[in-house]
Amino acid sequence: MQSDNTTYVIQLAKDVPLHKFLGIELGEFYKGYGELRVPVTENLLNIAGAVHGGIYYILCDVAATYAFSTVMDSYTFYVTHDINVSILGPAFSGQLIARANVIKAGKRLGFVECKIFDAEDNLLVVGRVTKTILPKPETLK
Repeated sequence: MQSDNTTYVIQLAKDVPLHKFLGIELGEFYKGYGELRVPVTENLLNIAGAVHGGIYYILCDVAATYAFSTVMDSYTFYVTHDINVSILGPAFSGQLIARANVIKAGKRLGFVECKIFDAEDNLLVVGRVTKTILPKPETLK
């Protein structure tokens, strides 16, 4: 079940050109959890033919945002404060699945762990994302 805030965030994200370019497809969402899937295309590859590390960073950040939206109300705004991404293995083709779990949502900071798997469920990436919680700007109300 999605919160009103999650529905709002997902609707906004559908129009982000970068998300469209990457081919991000939303998966399962529930309180404290968010999942997305991305097909590996040539646009995502580095010169060695593997998914570029920056793509993993983006997917961790986006998945963490979706997961975090499931525990926030519609009056809050959150931005990435810090992110650490450890790449454990390469992907050359197939699909990437990013799964994010909220570890803690405090008054000012939130902590989310994200893991990215390939289509065979091999763990490729582990990321930790810290979100700063702010009042929602007038432009987003």
